Amino acid sequence: MNISLGNAVSSSGLSLNGGYSYRIQNDRIIVTIDHIQSNRAYDNLSGTLCLAVQAFSFNDAPSSALTLASITLGELKGQHSLPNCAYDLIFHEPPAGIWKFALVLCEWNGTDYSVCDTAFFNEPYCVEVAPEKKNTGNEVKGHSTQTELKNRQPKPQKKPITLSDSDTNNLKKLNRVKLERLAKIKGIPLAVAKRLVAQRPFHSIKAILSVKGVGPKTLHNILDDLNQ
Repeated sequence: MNISLGNAVSSSGLSLNGGYSYRIQNDRIIVTIDHIQSNRAYDNLSGTLCLAVQAFSFNDAPSSALTLASITLGELKGQHSLPNCAYDLIFHEPPAGIWKFALVLCEWNGTDYSVCDTAFFNEPYCVEVAPEKKNTGNEVKGHSTQTELKNRQPKPQKKPITLSDSDTNNLKKLNRVKLERLAKIKGIPLAVAKRLVAQRPFHSIKAILSVKGVGPKTLHNILDDLNQ
């Protein structure tokens, strides 16, 4: 993901300028920034700087930020910058939920790190709930009596989802559902959810199936989840 910061000047005199991006590869996150700038007086020497990747929940206050990766940068002289920054960091994925990522530049003030500048990424980062692990202990065997077998009732079958233009209710649901809700549906990549939102409104099933990454099975999964 790439974002342009422009050349905004932070009130602290230390700022993240230009474009910035991140890329996640397994347990690593690669962060790039055009340059980290000190707009302070030439004879000023900053405290030790730290760059962190933090996650903010869409539902909580900014104070609940989680630090996912960080690196110590050292000191920066006034009217100087660190150009073409690229950092390969250990990444700690946040818990299940929808998160907003941000780059946070901090400075050591002698007792603690204080925030100098924050740059948010617009695209949400979604983490699905991990499936429960099955019991892998010793095998337990048993038997059922004939009475027990007779008393077992088959589970009721769900009403099948129809893929018909006449089913306007499903079309309305898909045209109104929010991106965050689509992104939570199991098996629906965030990129596909974003394309569905971007190409709305849909007036036919054929139009939905023309969206890249959406086939009959995927559409069935989406409608099935929305009708629960």
